[in-house]
Amino acid sequence: MKKIWIVSLFLLTVGSLAAADRFSLSLQGQGILPHDQNYTEVYGRVTAGLDARFTWQFLSTLHLWLGTGWTPGFGRIPDLDDLSFSSQLSLLAGFGWRPRLWKRLIIDLHMGVAWIFYSERAMGISTAGGAPGLLGGLEFEWLVKKKFYILLASDFIYSRDEYGDREIYPGGTRLGLGIGWVF
Repeated sequence: MKKIWIVSLFLLTVGSLAAADRFSLSLQGQGILPHDQNYTEVYGRVTAGLDARFTWQFLSTLHLWLGTGWTPGFGRIPDLDDLSFSSQLSLLAGFGWRPRLWKRLIIDLHMGVAWIFYSERAMGISTAGGAPGLLGGLEFEWLVKKKFYILLASDFIYSRDEYGDREIYPGGTRLGLGIGWVF
């Protein structure tokens, strides 16, 4: 019985992987609105970032995805006028629902988990850490051609960590514009 389940799962996976137009790759530029008050005082209320996602559509409207995002920050520490640099690297994974609304418009509702690695350098001191988080988002994808689309995305990542006696909230609201390929 166990062998039958394993063989069935293997055949289902191979069959799904062999089907055309089941995979997509998207790249987007994002404006990130951080939720950490201390971060916004140094780096501003909006920072820019990049995001890449790989999606496997295993059923007609359901998909699994993996992604990564990078957000650099450059600023000055208030009252000290010292330069500061920060970086956040996000590793993301989740699932979603992706129905086609019209012939060319697809909506993508997704949720998942995140792990955000952060680092900061200021006043000759470097700090680094990582924190788990949750992600929820919405994308609108417009098919320009059969295998090419543009997208408008909105995500929210909630993550929390402690550094010394301070609470840190990496992540935040992310608004993006990008392109994608279906293969």
